[in-house]
Amino acid sequence: MTKKLTIVLIIAYLCLPAMVHAQVFEGLDGDKTDTQAGTDFLKDQLTDTGITHTDTFSDLIIKYINFILPYITLAAFAGLVWSGFLYVTSYGDDEQITKAKTIIMWSIVGLLLVIISFAVVRLFTVDLVKGLNK
Repeated sequence: MTKKLTIVLIIAYLCLPAMVHAQVFEGLDGDKTDTQAGTDFLKDQLTDTGITHTDTFSDLIIKYINFILPYITLAAFAGLVWSGFLYVTSYGDDEQITKAKTIIMWSIVGLLLVIISFAVVRLFTVDLVKGLNK
C-alpha cells in the first residue's frame, strides 16, 4: 500500500506544473525581484571576504576547472615520481618494472587529459562566448 501511495505522489508531483511568482520590492532602486535584491545583498556582503562573484555560468565553470586541474596535475606528477622510484628500485624484477611502466603510462595519459580538458573548457566557455558576443 505504501509503495503504491509513494508512486502516486511522485507521479502527481512530477505532473503538476511548477508555479513561480516573482515579487517586486517597492521603494528599491528600480523594480527588482526577490532574486535580484538577494543577489545584490550577497554581493555587498561578500566584498572583502576573498569569495568572488561570477557574472556568467562560463566564468563559474572556468573557476572550478582552474581550481581542480592543478590538483589533478599534481597527482599525475606524483604518479610519475612514484613510478620512477619503483623503476629505479626494481633491481631487474620484471613484475615491478611492468608495474612502474604501467603507472608511467597512466600518469602521462592523465596529464594529457588535463591539458585537453583545459583546452576544451577554455574553448567552449571563453573563446566561443566571446566569438558569439561580437
